[in-house]
Amino acid sequence: MSSYVFYENLPDGVHDVLLGPQNGLYLTGYDSRRRITFVLYAPPFGQRLRYISQLPYRDYGQFAPTVLGAHEESRGTLLILLYQRPISWGSESMALYRVSPEDGSQTLLSSTPSPFWPPTALLPRSDGSVLVATSGSGPLLRYDGCNATACAGPSALASAASNATGKAGLAEVRTAHGKTLCLVTGSDQLTGRGGSICCERRDGSLQTIWAPATATATASASAAADSPSPAPVLPPAPAPEGAASEGGAPERDPP
Repeated sequence: MSSYVFYENLPDGVHDVLLGPQNGLYLTGYDSRRRITFVLYAPPFGQRLRYISQLPYRDYGQFAPTVLGAHEESRGTLLILLYQRPISWGSESMALYRVSPEDGSQTLLSSTPSPFWPPTALLPRSDGSVLVATSGSGPLLRYDGCNATACAGPSALASAASNATGKAGLAEVRTAHGKTLCLVTGSDQLTGRGGSICCERRDGSLQTIWAPATATATASASAAADSPSPAPVLPPAPAPEGAASEGGAPERDPP
């Protein structure tokens, strides 16, 4: 059983969707008509959208910013990453904010020059660090030492996960050996390719747990199992005595 929720009059540049209280949604992104970056709450049942916060943004009219969000469960707040693409006449910044869903207050945790690769995912980890996946062949970035007021600037990780290309999603999954990092690799926004899901082993290598080829084979096997078996082909029944032979008249007894 599936259910659907429809929202109207949303801004045209929604970049991230997070579950909110009372079955609502937190949305982050960029409104090209009003030219603002936003964090808003979309209540259910057709209630009006509520803007929680607008992030500082310098608009040069060339590239749209990227605004990603994630729940910071230990504090009950939202972490918001604002990325502005580097341009030839200025060094734009990538800033990490902590935003309160209650009153929209902002705390700037870190602001550094933007990397070349736009971010694709944001993940606060249980050890207090914050991971950022970047697109293409970009690395995994990690903010360390996050406290109530600041985080150390991001640094690139040296790992198999960081070296993977086409990173598009991050998650921390609980396993028998503790919590491990899982991510989407090999995705391509240009071609629409979804990529594979991989998880880090204890030695730092990656293990593929889902790939498009595997999904296709599984779907084909499932479809074959669900389809009815073809009816058996039986030999034709013999013609009754006195019936017409093929292409001729009925046989008769001689007089």
